[in-house]
Amino acid sequence: MRMGIWFETSTARAALVLALLGSTACASQATTPAPATTAAESKQAKPHTAAEAAADYSSAAGYTRAALELLREGEPKGGWVSPQLLKLTNSSGLQVNLERIWSLCEGDSDTCEPELKHLVQEVLRVATRPESPKATPERLFAVIRPTGYFDGAPPEVLRESLVEPLAGGLVVVYVMDEGGAVRGAQASDLKDLSLTRADIPAVARRNLSAELPVPPNQADCRPHAVGVWRTGSYFESSRLLLTDYWQGLADRTKHTIIAAVPAADSLVVVCDPTAEELVKLRKTVEQMARQAARPVSDTLLKWTPAGWQELK
Repeated sequence: MRMGIWFETSTARAALVLALLGSTACASQATTPAPATTAAESKQAKPHTAAEAAADYSSAAGYTRAALELLREGEPKGGWVSPQLLKLTNSSGLQVNLERIWSLCEGDSDTCEPELKHLVQEVLRVATRPESPKATPERLFAVIRPTGYFDGAPPEVLRESLVEPLAGGLVVVYVMDEGGAVRGAQASDLKDLSLTRADIPAVARRNLSAELPVPPNQADCRPHAVGVWRTGSYFESSRLLLTDYWQGLADRTKHTIIAAVPAADSLVVVCDPTAEELVKLRKTVEQMARQAARPVSDTLLKWTPAGWQELK
């Protein structure tokens, strides 16, 4: 029996969690968007497929039917069925849970069709590939997500996922990088990794440190100046986990360090801010989170010798 795992798609406007009883993937680095369709091309576009024409995004039942039809069109011999509302499965035992993407659709109807199509594309890529790459220590990373990230996820996903608290309503979620894609790391991966659960944080930090070198032009914590880290890496917000860097910065500058991760690919840092500057910083972080393609949190964190703590 394959174990349940999660994945999130790179173009999602909010985090998506799925339970797939099999291998899963999501893009780990920024991808090049598809070229915009011109007016002339639109006139020559192909007619809608039956699934697109019949799509009903006004209810969970309609959304389930739309996803099922798209999967059947993409993999006609896959044996895709819907055993219950917002759940799909194929003949090989792959199971897809639509709860999170449906909740996203409910909150913003403009996301219903594009998010579903992208999700189906990723599911079909997983369903039709021969096998998932074997887990290795070099591919172990970590991402930072809000504590509600797994809300609505099936129990098997929660049991198998490698997650631990960080601070301020944030959690650390361990993932396997599959070369342009990541999937949630599982307890069942520990055997292939030849690691214990206690080994996981140090190995992930080592890999993140190599993935996230400090840019040569990065300002060195100037008082009252706001710095925004945006190197284009999917793991940018995970820079918070590089504890040696932050402690070294604090020891060297003797400044108070405040940080926030409004998006997966963004990190905001300010040193020795005044009370007035903190008010402005909160507003800036809130705005960044609202506009982010993959928002994380608007919480402000303070570095301490014991690690990050929420700034009240």
